[in-house]
Amino acid sequence: NDRRAEGKSSGPTNVSLTPIGESSRNVHVVFSTDCSGYQHWQSIFLFYSLRRSGHLGPVTRVVSGCKYREENAIRREYESITNASISKQLRLHFTPSFALPGKNYKYSNKPGGLHHWITHTKTIKESAIALIDPDMVLLRPIMPELGKGMSRVQTVS
Repeated sequence: NDRRAEGKSSGPTNVSLTPIGESSRNVHVVFSTDCSGYQHWQSIFLFYSLRRSGHLGPVTRVVSGCKYREENAIRREYESITNASISKQLRLHFTPSFALPGKNYKYSNKPGGLHHWITHTKTIKESAIALIDPDMVLLRPIMPELGKGMSRVQTVS
């Protein structure tokens, strides 16, 4: 009895045949930066790599601790990117600095900025949020099915 000859598959019957990356529309990618030129160019490169990878969901850059002039410069450049029809999905969210007082510890901007974004935005409609770093490069879209079908690893003592 050859199931393939009958047009039947012996594999799973509920496999989605959506185009690669289509489910990435349901993943909101978020990354946190300061206002430095270094993290600015990383942010633009990350955005281009997300789009090149086929990721279709929104991307939000959470920017913490900018001075007025820095914020305006970043806004102008992002407006020129989104006006170029690359994507209307690129979003900016500016926050105050969450650096710890009396210390030069800027890494508290990530949890503080993310909390600020979640509590101050009304644009989160996706079922998954992926928090990544601005120095990452994506080769494939981030999809919510990443762990689908995986089982829990059991350790043997």
